[in-house]
Amino acid sequence: MKITIYTSNSRGDEKNVLYPNETNIDTKKPIDCSIFGKDYVGACYKGNYRSNENFNKSNCILVDIDNDHSEKESEWFTEEDVKAALRGVPFIIHYSRNHLKDKQVTKANGTIIVKPKRPKFHLIIATSEISSREEFDKLMTRFGALFPFIDKKAKDAGHFFFGTELPRAEIYDGYMTLNELLDEMEFDNAVESSEIPEGSRNATMSRYAAKVLKRYGDGDEARILFDEKATHCNPPLEDAELETIWKSALRFYRKVVLTDPSYKK
Repeated sequence: MKITIYTSNSRGDEKNVLYPNETNIDTKKPIDCSIFGKDYVGACYKGNYRSNENFNKSNCILVDIDNDHSEKESEWFTEEDVKAALRGVPFIIHYSRNHLKDKQVTKANGTIIVKPKRPKFHLIIATSEISSREEFDKLMTRFGALFPFIDKKAKDAGHFFFGTELPRAEIYDGYMTLNELLDEMEFDNAVESSEIPEGSRNATMSRYAAKVLKRYGDGDEARILFDEKATHCNPPLEDAELETIWKSALRFYRKVVLTDPSYKK
C-alpha cells in the first residue's frame, strides 16, 4: 500500500506554509527515515499552500501521541498499544523531537515543574483516498471517537508536524485501510449492543462472516465468532441458512481474498 506525504524545505518553521515535495512511501519496503528531516503534512493542498481551505486530497491521516493526558506511566500509550489497535492497517511511527525527554512547564504563578519523560510520536495512517475537507473531518471524528489516545488539538486538515534533526521512524505494513478498520469496529459495536432484527439478518451475518475470515482466516476462531454473532439474530436464522451464508463467505475468501497479493492475515 502507498502512503503519500508532502515535505517543506525547512525544519522547525511554524510560519512556513509551503509543502511542495511529494513523497510516496511503499509500506512493504523499509522506511527511509531521512524523509522526516523536514517538516511535513499528510495532504496535498492547492498551490502547495497549507491551509484547511486549500485541502485537495490525501491517502493518510496524521495524528499526534503526546501522552499528556496523564502523569501515570501505566496510562501512557506506547508503540505496542498502537500496533495492537491498528492491527491490519499500514502505518508509520515517527518519533517526535520530545520523545522520552523531560519537559519543563511554567505555571501561572511562575513556578517551574518538570514533567517526566514519556513516549511522544506521530502516526501516519493509511486511508482510502480522501478527496474533500468534509470527508477528512468526518474520518478524523470517527477515528477520535474509537481511538481516545490521540491529541485532539492536532486533527485539522491543515495541521503539520515538525521534522527531526536525526529522524527515527518505523513502518508497519497491512492489508486494509483505516476506513475499513473503522467500518469493522463500528459494525462490531452495533452488533454487540443490539439484536439483529428480521430483514437485516442475512446481510449482517454475510458481512460479519467476510470480516472474521479476512481477519482470522479459515479456522475455528472465525467460525466460533460467526456462530456467536448468530445468537443475536431475532428471530434466529435456521442452521441451514447460516451454513449457506458461511459457505458463500468462504468461497469469496478463498477465491478473492487469498489470491490478493496485498493480503496478509
